[in-house]
Amino acid sequence: MTLTTGQVLQNRYRVVSLLGQGGMGAVYRAWDTRLSIPIALKEMIPQPGLDPQTLVQLRQQFQQEATILARLHHPYLVRVTDFFEESGNAYLVMDFVEGENLAERIKREGVPLEVQVLEWAYQLLDALAYCHSQGIIHRDIKPQNVIIRPDGRAVLVDFGLVKLWDPHDPRTRTAMRGMGTPEYAPPEQYDAQIGHTDPRSDVYSLGATLYHTLTGQAPPTVTMRIANPGLFQPPRMLNPRLSPRVEAAVLRATELAVGNRFATAQEMAAALRGEAPAQAPLVAPRLQTREATEVMPEARVVTGAQPVAPARRKRVPVWAWGLGGLALIVLVAGSMIVVRRRKVGLALMHARETATVAALAEAGGMATPSPSPSPSPSPVPTETRAPTSTPTKTPTPTQTKRATSTPRGTSKGTPSPTPTPTVSRTPKATSTSGTPKPTRTPQPTSPPPSSALITFEQWGSWRRGDQLYGEMTQTQEQVRSGRYAAKLRYDFPVTDDDYVVFLHSLSLAGQPNTMGAWVYGDGSGHYLNVWVKDAKNEIWSVHLGRIGGSGWQQMVGTLAPNLSWPSGHISGPENGVVDYPVRFHALVVDRPGSGGRSGQIYVDDISVWRGKASAMATPLPGATATPVAVGPTPTAPPPTSPPPPPGQVGRVFYTIEAGQAYYLASTDPSWSQGQIVGPIAYEQSTCAGGATATTLAGQTFNLFYGYRCSIGYPKDCPSPDGEYKVTIWQSKGDYMLSVYRVSDGTQVQATYNGPLNSSEPLLWAPGSSRFYFTIKHTLHQASPHSAGYQPVIPIAYEPYLSPDGSMILYTQPVGTVGAYDIWVANADGSNQHNVTNASDTYKLCARWGR
Repeated sequence: MTLTTGQVLQNRYRVVSLLGQGGMGAVYRAWDTRLSIPIALKEMIPQPGLDPQTLVQLRQQFQQEATILARLHHPYLVRVTDFFEESGNAYLVMDFVEGENLAERIKREGVPLEVQVLEWAYQLLDALAYCHSQGIIHRDIKPQNVIIRPDGRAVLVDFGLVKLWDPHDPRTRTAMRGMGTPEYAPPEQYDAQIGHTDPRSDVYSLGATLYHTLTGQAPPTVTMRIANPGLFQPPRMLNPRLSPRVEAAVLRATELAVGNRFATAQEMAAALRGEAPAQAPLVAPRLQTREATEVMPEARVVTGAQPVAPARRKRVPVWAWGLGGLALIVLVAGSMIVVRRRKVGLALMHARETATVAALAEAGGMATPSPSPSPSPSPVPTETRAPTSTPTKTPTPTQTKRATSTPRGTSKGTPSPTPTPTVSRTPKATSTSGTPKPTRTPQPTSPPPSSALITFEQWGSWRRGDQLYGEMTQTQEQVRSGRYAAKLRYDFPVTDDDYVVFLHSLSLAGQPNTMGAWVYGDGSGHYLNVWVKDAKNEIWSVHLGRIGGSGWQQMVGTLAPNLSWPSGHISGPENGVVDYPVRFHALVVDRPGSGGRSGQIYVDDISVWRGKASAMATPLPGATATPVAVGPTPTAPPPTSPPPPPGQVGRVFYTIEAGQAYYLASTDPSWSQGQIVGPIAYEQSTCAGGATATTLAGQTFNLFYGYRCSIGYPKDCPSPDGEYKVTIWQSKGDYMLSVYRVSDGTQVQATYNGPLNSSEPLLWAPGSSRFYFTIKHTLHQASPHSAGYQPVIPIAYEPYLSPDGSMILYTQPVGTVGAYDIWVANADGSNQHNVTNASDTYKLCARWGR
């Protein structure tokens, strides 16, 4: 039945309003007339069409569950205080929790800071650990069922799909049958046989909830992920500011295979804190399936011709949402998951970050005032994967999956006639003390506009290597310049050899160390690499980055020794140096253990040039590099601002994440690079949201946040002097910004009407003479004294105004590992310059010092 306002149940509970309604009932705000307190009343409606005997059994079971729920007492759980039946329906009486649900919070304020999300995650995981210890599985965790109280605490509510869990008999009954909300429900929750869920099911749902909270969008449903794995994007592709540690934990929590997830809520909390690894174990030994052994016919590469379609693989159709169809989908998902494995590429990129403070300083272009001890990374054993038997042999990269260095045989069981050169995907670190040797990472710089070495106007001698999983053709479908580009299609089987190589030998003049290619991507996130052969026949990989979405984007990478996978040594005599002259050898697409197995990209205008080759900072904007093809290569100009004085700190502080360790670093508007101050705990870092940052050695620095106002609606953002306020409204998806005089409420002007980036706040200058807001990623400036607005910085993330309002601090994406560099500009957007220049270092939470 549907309750009406004013209706009284049990002569005690008076209905006040409807809070929410779903397929299994509704939740009402009500008033307890006996205790004179507000309560939440949940109406539970059984599935229609059940026979009387089953209804009796369900009511008995539901009453038993309600009795157990009433015994739960935890600060982050809603408390059940009563249970009753009336007019054929069952009701739960719960404490009324003031606040707004997490979905509403994200919609109103945008994506919260990572440190805030982690605080909520620890609270919810603590609540889940308590529930699971009492034998209760929630089964419907989602942003709508997390209430953020006015004091900032997160409370888990709504036990509508609660299940009594017995670890010795997991197939127990659930009174109110339901599958949960598709975007947040794990695959086992759809099983036709009731009772397959356990605590790992709640781990999945909470992981999906954190995914939504950290990225601003819900993950794909499990059926969509099974039908098209490429739809599930790693969180950092949607929010590059996330730390690798948090991304790894969310990815493991949302594994489709139950055995790959965290076993307990406590284990997930430890991984989020960095106290335990977040990498998922393998489910089982790799199975040999028809799909795994099936290969495509030889791809034909013909100048100007359309590519031959690859052999179609047999796929299980996702044809129904019925229980039987879902059971079939989950079964197929299991077979796909069993053969799935994580490749080492991304893991080793993250392992690189566990270098010592000295290595961070040298590789990132930062000065180190004094040596500081830090943990050394564990060595990563490698496992060789060999190529298939095909006419053209290509060097085959190695990958790591388990702690073993035993090489495997060649694929398909066919021995290689000659030893196959392999690439080591372990960081090259040798030191008698166990500390990795610092690597000097050249910083790529932007090439001149017309320096393309390969334009694909002439097809030449392109041919595919021995991995039969793709084809490349000359095309006019998508072209950046000229008449032709290259169309690269791939179709990877579920094997370790999920990469494809396209060979093309071309001499390179001079001593190039930087390479770039324009790419029209498919959003796969796969690695795109160029292979180069040097004078000693050593093959090097130049990692250009991860393939993004549609639209032409330039990807740039560095040729240098001592770089870990996906850059560095591939095969041949490894002597630790690049021996010039070199030759362009191959273009490679490599799937890093995630992303779609089929897709296509377009490549055009491959360029090579000589960039800055030292570990010092790169030139400021305006410095150019000369392409190798046009003559001798001049030395890159030095930075226009000096490095930091040793031992001093600047006016800007930020946090460096290196594996499971954190460091406080500093820079200044007059510097061209940063320097490390010392190790720091995350809770005391610039990311913690406090007024100070304190190192482990006890050094404390005051932080300045400025006059910031989160984007909400309706909302007033008063100026620092209290004379004006900017009022924010929203209508049909657009925001309206208007300036009012506070003293009399008069509207001074209507400043803006259109879309806003709600994840970036509105900023007031200290003197109240101007304010800033962000459209997409462009920072705009307006004034209460004049109409209109104008852009000041084209790309600005996390902008902060200096204490005197004369400068803007912000970050911009840099490099290929998801890092950001820190920039400073004048308040009007002039004199924009990079003050860190460290493309391989994760820099978080830049703040002004006070």
